[in-house]
Amino acid sequence: MFASAAHLPELMRQFDNDQLARLTPCRFENIEDVVAALAEVHVELVLIHPFREGNGRISRLLSVLMALQAGLPPLDFSELQGVKREGYFAVMMGVGPS
Repeated sequence: MFASAAHLPELMRQFDNDQLARLTPCRFENIEDVVAALAEVHVELVLIHPFREGNGRISRLLSVLMALQAGLPPLDFSELQGVKREGYFAVMMGVGPS
C-alpha cells in the first residue's frame, strides 16, 4: 500500500533520517553496495507517494544523482516503456519478478 497523505511529512522525515542520511552521498567500495543503495532509496521514495504514479520521476532522478556520486555514468531509463514499464510497476508493488 502507498502512504496516506496525512502521513507524508513524517514519512519524508523518516526517509531522510533512515535512507538518505545513511546512503548518501553514495560512495561505496563495490558495485553491489551501490546497487543496493540505489534500489533501497528508489523503492522507499516511490512508496511514500499516496498514488501509484507520482514519485517515480523524482526517484529515478535521485538514482541518477546517486550513481554519479558513486562515479558511475548517468543511468538511462529511456527503455522503461510499454511492457517494461508495467514490469517496473509490478516489481515496485512487490508483485513481479525482482
